[in-house]
Order: sequence, then C-alpha cells, then structure tokens
Amino acid sequence: MVKTRSMRSTPEGTRAHPLAREWSSTMHPSVVREAFLAESIDAYTTRVRTRVTTGTWNTNGKAPRGDEDVRGWLMGARGEEGTPDVVVVGFQEIVPLHVDKVLAGKDAAATEAWEEVLDRALNGDAARQGATKRRGTMVDYDASYGNDAGRGGGASTSGTTSWVSFDDADVSRRAKSKAEPTYRPVAQKQLVGVYITVWVKTSLLPHLKDVRVASVATGFNIGVGVLGNKGACAVWMKLYSTPLVFVCSHLSAGTKPGDEHRRNEDFATIVDQLRFHPPDGLDGVEHTIEDAASAIWMGDLNYRLNATDKFVRDCITKGTFSQLLACDQLNIERAGGRVFQGWHESELTFAPTYKYRPGTNIYSGAEDADADVVDAGQKKEEEKKRTPAWCDRVLWNGDFDINLLEYGRSELTHSDHKPVHAVFSIVVRELDPQKLNALMFDLRRRLDHVEMAAQPKCAIVNPSVDLGEMFYSRDALGEFTMSNVGDVPAKFSLVSPIPGGPATPGWITVNPMAGSLLPGEEIVLKVRACVQGGRESGPSAFSHDSLSRRSEEPLIEIGAKPKLVEAVLVVRLEGGRDFFVMVKGQYIPCVFGTPLEDLPTTMFPPNCPQVISTLVDYVFENISTAPGIFFEPLDGLRTPGGVAKIAETLQHGETDIDFGALGVNVYDVGEALVSLLSALPRRILDEPGVLDAVDAMKLDDPQPKEFAHGLLGRHLSTKAKAALVHIAALIKRLDEECAKTGARVHVTEMILTFATCLFPESTEQPNPRRVAFIGALAGCHPSFLRTLRAREVAPPPSEPSFLPGWFNFSVSPEPQESTGNASGNLIDF
Repeated sequence: MVKTRSMRSTPEGTRAHPLAREWSSTMHPSVVREAFLAESIDAYTTRVRTRVTTGTWNTNGKAPRGDEDVRGWLMGARGEEGTPDVVVVGFQEIVPLHVDKVLAGKDAAATEAWEEVLDRALNGDAARQGATKRRGTMVDYDASYGNDAGRGGGASTSGTTSWVSFDDADVSRRAKSKAEPTYRPVAQKQLVGVYITVWVKTSLLPHLKDVRVASVATGFNIGVGVLGNKGACAVWMKLYSTPLVFVCSHLSAGTKPGDEHRRNEDFATIVDQLRFHPPDGLDGVEHTIEDAASAIWMGDLNYRLNATDKFVRDCITKGTFSQLLACDQLNIERAGGRVFQGWHESELTFAPTYKYRPGTNIYSGAEDADADVVDAGQKKEEEKKRTPAWCDRVLWNGDFDINLLEYGRSELTHSDHKPVHAVFSIVVRELDPQKLNALMFDLRRRLDHVEMAAQPKCAIVNPSVDLGEMFYSRDALGEFTMSNVGDVPAKFSLVSPIPGGPATPGWITVNPMAGSLLPGEEIVLKVRACVQGGRESGPSAFSHDSLSRRSEEPLIEIGAKPKLVEAVLVVRLEGGRDFFVMVKGQYIPCVFGTPLEDLPTTMFPPNCPQVISTLVDYVFENISTAPGIFFEPLDGLRTPGGVAKIAETLQHGETDIDFGALGVNVYDVGEALVSLLSALPRRILDEPGVLDAVDAMKLDDPQPKEFAHGLLGRHLSTKAKAALVHIAALIKRLDEECAKTGARVHVTEMILTFATCLFPESTEQPNPRRVAFIGALAGCHPSFLRTLRAREVAPPPSEPSFLPGWFNFSVSPEPQESTGNASGNLIDF
C-alpha cells in the first residue's frame, strides 16, 4: 500500500528542519511535538558535510567524441582541491529529438556513451570496471498502469518509478576491492532526450538508501498521452538520514512573446506530477519534491532575454552581463511569483550559454555566416538568428544545511550549449538514537514541570452536602464551596459521571452549573433538591437513576420510614482534575410515588383510589373558579409550596380535606393530580394491549366512547379502570365548561395534559392517537380532532402549558455560568 505524505504542508513548525518535521509527525501529544520542533536539530543528529557537484548540458543530440574530457566541467574551477562526494549530471537532447527517438523513449547506446565519458572523468584509471558499468538492479513500473517503464517510451503521462538496489554480490565484493573506483553510479533515468545520472563516492555507499527515480513528460500531446520530447527526470535518495532530490528538465522552447508562460506551465506540471513511489510490491510512503531536505533543479530551462539581439551581443562583447539580468525571463517570472517560488539561484556572472556554433566559442548568428568556416548546415541555423540567452540553469530549494560554493560554465565546444555546473556544500545528518532519547526525556521532564505550573488548582471545602429530610415537592437546600488555590484562572463545570448522561439527577439542580475563578477566589454552589413528578425527578428516579444510590428496602411504600438517598456530582476543571461531591438526604415516602394497586380505595366511586377521588372531586366541584386549569401556564396561578402542603396532608390519611383552609387553590389541586399520576411507578395506561390498540387507531376514523371503555375492561385492573373512569368524568366536565366559556379551542391542550401523565413517560409529547383516545374515553366533543390532525401535519412550536416545570420533554437544562467575586469572599447567591 502506498501512502502519500507532504511534510511541508504541516502548519506546525513550518520553520523547523524537514527532518525534524518528519520525525515529529508521530509524536504525541502536540505539546511534545511543538517542543521537539523548537529544539536545534544538532541536539540529536550527527552532521556530515558533503560536497555535491551538479552539471547540466544540452548536448544537441550529438554523441560524445572518443576523447571527450569533461573533468574540468565536473570538478569546477577548484579541480582536485575539492573533489565532490556526489556528482549529479543532467543531459538534455542526449539523443536527437527525431520522431523515432521520441516514440522509443530510451536509447541505451547514447546514454552508455556518455556514462563512459563520466566514468573516465571521475575514476580515471579505475574506470571501465564492472562496478562502474553497472546500472543497478532496477524494477521499473508505471504508477498508473503497472507496465514496464520501457514500454510506451515517452508516451506515458504519469511518472515512472525505479528502485535501485546495491545489495548483490558484485557490489559487496567491489566495496572491499583494493582497486575500488572512487565513484560508483547509483541511479539513472531517461525520458527521450532528458537523462539524469548520479555518481557517489564508494565510501558513502553504506550510508546511501531509499534510491528512487521518476519522470514526467510535458511534450506534445498526441491525444493518448504526452510525449517525452520535453519533461523531467528526477532522483530521490537518502544520504545518511537526509532525503535529497535532484531534478533534470528540458522545458518548452520558443522566442515568441508569451512562450515563457509555457515554460512556467511545464514547471508547474512537473512539480504537481512528480512522485517517488516505493519499490514495486513494497509498502512505503510516496514522496514529492517538497519532502526533501534539499532539492537541486538543473537543466535547459529555455528562458530567454527580453532584449534586442544587438543590445545582448553588445553587453556580451563588453562583458557587462549584469545589464542583462533585468531582461532575463526566469528572473522576471520568479520575481512575479509565477515560477520557482521558494527556489534560489546565484547571480549569473558568466556569459549566456546559448546559442553557439558547435565546435567553437562563437555565438550563432554572428556576421560571418558566409565565411568558409561555416558549412551549409550551420548556415541554415545561422539564418534563424538566435539571440544569446542563459537557457542552462541550476537552482536549489532548501532553507537548511545547503550552501552554494560555485556557479559557472565550462567552455566545452561539443554542442550549441555550454555546460553549466554548480557546486554545493550540503550537511547531511544521521539520527543519533542516544541523543534523541536523552532529549525526549529532558523535554518531557521540562514539559511536566511547566504543565504542573500551568494547571488550574482548586479545592472544595465541604465535598459532602447533607440535605436533611426531603419531602415530596418541597425544596431541600444545601451548598458547597470551591476555591481557586492555584496561580492561574480556573474554569469549572458540572459533568455527568457517565458518558452521555445528565450532569445532575432530575431531582437536583445546582447553581451555577459552570463558571470561572481567578486565583484566590472562591464560589458557593447552591444545591436544590426537589422530588416531584416522573422518573427523572420523582420518587421513581431513586429506583433507576444511575447517578443516585438507594438502600435495598422498597422506597415507595405508604408509611415507610425515611430512606437514605445519595447522588454524586462531578465538578470538572478545564485542563485539571475532577472533584466528586456527595449529596445525600433522608426522603420521606408518601402516597406520591406509591404504586396504584397499593393505594387505599373509596366506597364511592367503588374501587377508585381515595387520593385520586379526593383530588378529582375537588377540581370537579370548583372548575368555574379556575377557567384556565389544565391548559393555562401555572406561573402566576399556583400557590408556592401548594403541592407540598397537599402531599403532606394526604400522607396523614386525611380524606375530608379543606383545601381552602390549607391555603391552596384549585390550580394547586390540579397540579397535585397531574403530579400524582406522573409519579406512579407504572402509569395507568402502561399496558401493552392498550398501547398497541391505541397506536393503531386512525385519526380520520375516530373510535367511539364504547371502544375506549371496552379496551379498558379487557386490559386494566379494576382499580386502574375505576381511577381512569373517574378522571374521564372530570375531563368531560372540563370539556363542557370550555364550551360554556367559549374556550373550546383549548380542549386539545387540556386533553394533552392528561395524556402526558396517563401514558408511559417519554421525552416527547404523546402522539395524536393517544390524545384522541383520552378524548374518546371522556366523550369530548369531536371538534378537538381537527386540531389533532393539524398537529400531525405540522407540529406546533413549543408553547407554555399547564404542565409543571419538572415536566420537561428535554432531559437537562443548559449550564448556567457564573464567575467568582474579585474580593475573594464567599459569594452569596
């Protein structure tokens, strides 16, 4: 499997050494990675300074002479003084760009002839050995089609890749031979006339690895592919641990205005398509030019001079080359950011390298074209009047460990181009595992110290809150104090002890739920517990809520002793630790939360639970004094603590209650009835047979009252049926009262209130069929069905209703945030 990675696209540590970015890519967490990138690469690598000579020459399709000597070109002006460790040579037009050559793609005879010339120049008397004639064990494949790179020649548009191996017996034997040549060829790649070859000192071979080659064609598009008459060949290799890339290219020719843009496009295509793949059949990372620590680009780039022929030749004659730099197309395009962005080139201090009369040091197009020294073929070339230009260039990319030592040209006369050379000093690096381990240990030690100092530190003064006795629907209050004892601001919030759960049980609220504290500040968090309603906030919560702990004895039992209930609150510091606060209390059980079948019944109506009869009868008799009951919002209508008073009175066994003397009103009694029905451990209509039949009803074909009563008779107990019939009578009475007062539009909301507390509890409102069933059971006027059908088509937005505040269809409220008091005193809420 091939994976693609481009380290320079990583935003972190963009100024870090490429090797540091590569090695840090797998480091976690990010703070360790960032600290590593900030360290000097010298802290964990060994430096090896190498001398790299690069040369580029357009040979005009001419084979070398038998005595061709390129030593002066490759060794530069210093000759033996500074022999290179690596020699990279790029040729253009190594074969004539005839149709047959372009279609063939490769010409081993032409490349081998020039390899012999290089061998003699580099190895002298040690040349022409098997080791220097060896071209490596290469496994060529096309990245897109899996074909051998030789097939199709230059017609392939995708980069072909090669893997070079130096592990055979011949190499090992030669490495130990006393007659060892100084340089060995390690990689070659040809694309028609473009050819790149790399020679490395034999002593460096043990430190060379991961050699790959690739090519990209940018020539003529013949419909089925792009020919390789123009394009690039490149070599990727690692010397020690440092990845290096060398590119040789031949870009589009042309002297017309705008031809430089075609050359820019060639460059962009090469950069975009050049990929160095791992060897065939092996896993590895696919690399690009950007992944190299240093990259060198050489070739006949074909950029010309935007000046008249006379001006150019006059400047050359006078030796004032600097006057031509502002006219150079490559300089102009680079300055405009249109090509070779981020690449560097030294100032051109040598004469333009093109176009010469082959065999001479005279520029083509001189005024002596009719002289006897110019043959007929050359006269035809002279007529084209090519203005001299710096077509042959060497640029480099890399902000670390690479310096140019020399940039010049050679005076070889074999071609119409002069060869160019550039000598670099490149520091290659080898990872030192011991130094790296020591650095990582020191980094983590320092980061631990910094992290500890930067972490928020808080303390909870009283991590246990005792709420005392807790009664149904009555608030039980407590508090705990958190203080910031650290040196940095602290942010806190209450979180759930279990993933995805609410921050607090339904019967507990904390204010504030989140906040922040400056160093030295403290805050008091108020805890309010109120047991009322259904499974989230009522007595049933103690039976199933995983945030609470309860004793083994049944909690919901009339006359039971107080029961210990507990809950755990988790206060989390952002970037710090969690605190655990225990909230406990003694809950006093009552009829609210007692199973329906355990409730005492009345003589009349027969079998109806006494508490339901008491509440229903009072509301029935006083409906006229509460016109908005069961559909108007309770805010402003209820008496504070009214339900708690009713629950306490009913717990004492009172059957004939004077609610007026108790200080409560009809709305309070109505809320108590809804609360009682909601607090049942199992709702009255929580029977599978009832639910299946009701949910299968059709709103367009409403069922009669007899259907509803028949369903109750088949599936409900005697006590449940009696309670429901008594409640249905109240609903019918409410429907009639709404008709008298002109409030029939609110009947649906009133029926919805009862459906919500009679059917099984849900986080959503009851579906319209269940609401219709309650209306049918009570015998309500069928006009309410129109509202139900409209709700089914377009559900209305959430609006205030009679349902108490604990009757939320959403699970938990948004956290309320608060900040501490700058004075550092206790905060009073």
